[in-house]
Amino acid sequence: MIQVNKIYNKIPVIEFSPNTAHPMGVFFLVHGHTCSKDPMYFGTFPERLTDLGYLVVSIDAFKHGDRIEEPYLTGQDFEKTEAMLEVIQRTSSDLLYLYQNIYQEIGGKLGFLGISMGGHIVFQMPKYIQKIDLLIPLIGSPDLKRHYIEMKSHIINPDRMNKLNSVFSLLNNDDSIYNKNDLMLIVEGKNDPIVSYRNAYDFYTRMKSKGYGNIEYIDFPVGHVITSEMENFVITFITKHTVL
Repeated sequence: MIQVNKIYNKIPVIEFSPNTAHPMGVFFLVHGHTCSKDPMYFGTFPERLTDLGYLVVSIDAFKHGDRIEEPYLTGQDFEKTEAMLEVIQRTSSDLLYLYQNIYQEIGGKLGFLGISMGGHIVFQMPKYIQKIDLLIPLIGSPDLKRHYIEMKSHIINPDRMNKLNSVFSLLNNDDSIYNKNDLMLIVEGKNDPIVSYRNAYDFYTRMKSKGYGNIEYIDFPVGHVITSEMENFVITFITKHTVL
């Protein structure tokens, strides 16, 4: 695996290249809130995905990592929590830019794997890119308004929450954005106090009832963490569906 830092259109990324003449596809890694593109936040995923032949691209989310800005320098928790919605929107657009202008020409399979906030972003990506082969949201939420009301009300007061409604509308994911041919693996922590598994589980059951047979769901008896068991499960899933 070869690791190189690059910047495209002011978007910092790390590229992890496989030891092959040409990658068999591209896998984007998207980190959690207040984290960065650093491989320390992704466990064994960069190495194991490059072993499968993917070019792996880890991106600094908007206002994170090498492009950190307020409120992530000195802001209060409620300011950072409110800002996360803009971060999700802007980072989703950045991923679209990177794919269309830098990585689309590689061809092969296209995958997105995100953790926590990155998982929220993975749920957003079918609005931006019509055909995605593998969507892997880990401890993420498809319904961000519900997520904020259920899990962030202790941080954001009712008046400030109401002012976010226009942003919630922009980030709303209609079921129709998801392609029935795309594979999705949803992984949640059953005991997670930060991201409720119910949000994603309800999405999964609703989509299955609508005939989306390529969506799979699993939860583990853990909190807000990705364990080695979860990593192994994800890699097994990706490996199974990597043959072109």
